[in-house]
Amino acid sequence: MPCYSNTKTVLIHLAEMLKSAKTLGISVKEINENLIRLEKGREYINLQRSAVGEKWELVPYSGSGYFPRDILEPLGMTYAQTMLKKFAAKKGYTVTPGKQPGELIFTSLK
Repeated sequence: MPCYSNTKTVLIHLAEMLKSAKTLGISVKEINENLIRLEKGREYINLQRSAVGEKWELVPYSGSGYFPRDILEPLGMTYAQTMLKKFAAKKGYTVTPGKQPGELIFTSLK
């Protein structure tokens, strides 16, 4: 991606993201009502919003465009699996782990 690119991620389910982070041993620090820091080791990611009631955004190190992979990759996978399981359950599927890491098996109850 060119250095002049700008990416933006808007977070819809904050509670599930924070729950996923804690499951992975990522510490969650509420800096203020509009800034939450997710830390693991010396790396961190900020979740911020412009004001109470606005959507949360995932923000890289200030101005760097850098998202630490040690946090982002496992967090993204865990969060996605959690949301997928919830969606599948609403549609009447049971979800069980597969044989491979990260593999899920969906079984219809109909």
